[in-house]
Amino acid sequence: MSDTKQIAPLKLILEGRFWDSHVYMGKLYLFTIDGRVHTIEWDRLISEFPLPDELALPMQCAFSRSDYLYENRHDPLHQDPQVRELIQAKFMRLANHHKIPRAADWRKYLVHTKDSPFPFPHLDATIYMKGVFAVSEQGVFVISNNDLQSKSKSKRGKSGRALQMWDCPVLSVDASYGSLALAAGPEGLFEFELDDWVRGDPRKAKQVDPGDCSDCSWAYYSIMGSSQKQGGIFAEYVARGNGDGADVNQGRRASKGKNKGPKEFEPTNLGRSWREAPKIERRFEKARSLKDIFNFNPSGSGSASGYCWGGMDKICHASEGTMTVAQYSPWKDEPERLRVLRRLTFDSQKGSPIGGAVAPFGSIIEMDKYIVVVRSDDEIFTIPGAPVNWRVFNRSKQYENQLHVIHENRLEIYSFNHDYFVDQKQKFSGISAFV
Repeated sequence: MSDTKQIAPLKLILEGRFWDSHVYMGKLYLFTIDGRVHTIEWDRLISEFPLPDELALPMQCAFSRSDYLYENRHDPLHQDPQVRELIQAKFMRLANHHKIPRAADWRKYLVHTKDSPFPFPHLDATIYMKGVFAVSEQGVFVISNNDLQSKSKSKRGKSGRALQMWDCPVLSVDASYGSLALAAGPEGLFEFELDDWVRGDPRKAKQVDPGDCSDCSWAYYSIMGSSQKQGGIFAEYVARGNGDGADVNQGRRASKGKNKGPKEFEPTNLGRSWREAPKIERRFEKARSLKDIFNFNPSGSGSASGYCWGGMDKICHASEGTMTVAQYSPWKDEPERLRVLRRLTFDSQKGSPIGGAVAPFGSIIEMDKYIVVVRSDDEIFTIPGAPVNWRVFNRSKQYENQLHVIHENRLEIYSFNHDYFVDQKQKFSGISAFV
């Protein structure tokens, strides 16, 4: 992996006083602290960004089409050593060109501005199934992506406001497999089945775990609930294929019987979105504690204090300058289903972990006064300053190499491109890109 360490992350700066940012299907949505949302032609901004012609392709891969390399990883052309060397050299030249952070004139590509359809300030948001879901102290809200970027008022009503789906205060939201995972603080971890949200059919959220939960994310079809108070809980689900009654987890054995059972449960056929995923029925199996995952001391002393988070095939825990990484393989039998891979160290002198996320390019740890990225090639990258907000885009095919970090007077958009060239089966930090 030594050759990837020279591929430094890129950074674009957007000046302004922002609250949140999302990039989706060629558009960048900027929520400002005055309660408005701006729609930007993001892909056009990148394609017209002033650069030497020879750097246009890596710029596109870096900021608007991460799928160009991730999706073609196994093509013979991309496996050719000389081709890979050429692409890496282009990324290194682009990084050298960006040694001084570049400012992007987002106002030049502004499509329109409107009042945010969500109660201000929303605490978290995600875009899924062509809906924009936001959570706040007022509950869970949704508006269609078309209505969010439309110059006219929402089709849902004259007010142009989003539909309230649930009135419980919620801190964090993530979406997958036709459901929302909701972290509701002291109320616990919930799941909200979407069905046909467009019609606004009434339904209620289902409590998954009653323990305190401040953040949540999906690990395949299971849910990782994070907590500042309790460290975290892993709600593990099993899945059944339609019509055969066999657990997808046991797909290999089930396929040997008289009934062929479901298609083998492998990362390659999970799909990157709910619509692409195989048709399955999820069933809650059990809640795993940190001790179950990392084998920490049951007294809760030492490394068991700290913060836990996860996503897809990685569950992480950070405390006292050490990050422990476990791999989640739901298609395997116990005890191989959750297996501790490695412990990595990082500088924790400036604070304690208060948040985290996992992305293909590595693991992100929010500290009191800075953000640290443990890259998938084990390099440590630090972003100074306490952020207003930050996020990654793991379900996006085009922007999964991006990290958005909002400070008081600017948005910093980082692009990490080293992971294209990392052996996905061997890396410890970051989601494995099964392509």
